[in-house]
Amino acid sequence: MGGGSQIGRRSAVGLVSTLAWLSLFIAVASTAASLTVGSLNHVGTSASMLVKDISEKPSTINSIIDEFKKNADAKTVAEIEKNRAKITSTISSLGSSKEFQDLLASTLNQISQAILKGSNSVKVDFSKIASLVASKVNEASKSRVISQKELAKIKPQTLDLSKQSQAVVNVHNKIKEVMLAWILWLILLAVLYLLTGWRVLRTAGWHLFTIGMVFLLVRFGAPVVMDKILSNSTWPTYQRELVPQVFNSLTGSIVTFSAVLALVGLLIVILERLLRERIRPKASQMRPSVVA
Repeated sequence: MGGGSQIGRRSAVGLVSTLAWLSLFIAVASTAASLTVGSLNHVGTSASMLVKDISEKPSTINSIIDEFKKNADAKTVAEIEKNRAKITSTISSLGSSKEFQDLLASTLNQISQAILKGSNSVKVDFSKIASLVASKVNEASKSRVISQKELAKIKPQTLDLSKQSQAVVNVHNKIKEVMLAWILWLILLAVLYLLTGWRVLRTAGWHLFTIGMVFLLVRFGAPVVMDKILSNSTWPTYQRELVPQVFNSLTGSIVTFSAVLALVGLLIVILERLLRERIRPKASQMRPSVVA
């Protein structure tokens, strides 16, 4: 009977511990999604800083200049090559200029706020950004790399945001489920406490540590996979360099959150071990000695 009882108890502990880990995983995943959505509030500022960073990379600037050359005539191409150093300097300074960053941030914030509000569409005007870029590049190249005819084609556009907005709405609608997942984890830990006593601290610590590490590995592993996919694509260099940086910007809060979980979990495991080592000697001292 005693052996069967012990086996049944261990099975119960294993089952409850597994369910607790799964509930915590769901809670953390949902919280991470909410953090990513929340980062959209600062997408304009983040994007401006990203553009500044990539505009300082020679490979990125060369890729942008090569894109200008694709639709240019022979005379313009010759002028671009002749003034390539000046154009490079202009693009680099343009990426870090306050005027350009403010225009870009304002436009992207308009889009992100529409998504966060659940709007199905938003009307955006890119002409001011395009005109600023055109005037600076044309001046540096001493030619019409970007013609007025091409600029005239840039009209205010109505962007379809229905899919993006619906994704955000879905995340917001699951806030209650997120809270329930965290509460369920705590309830299952309470059950484990009844079954294992203070050893539940070690279980909780390992849950937090392992899940935190899983999300850190996924977060840092995703860009590696992304780079391999993008390296085989036909996208221009500046686009291939921008995509991973946008991903890193949107998921930066997940790194902090996951690292905190892993650290807190590790500290709990260490604390539980220290408490166990301190309690064990005291318990042995309290045992009555056997008189021969």
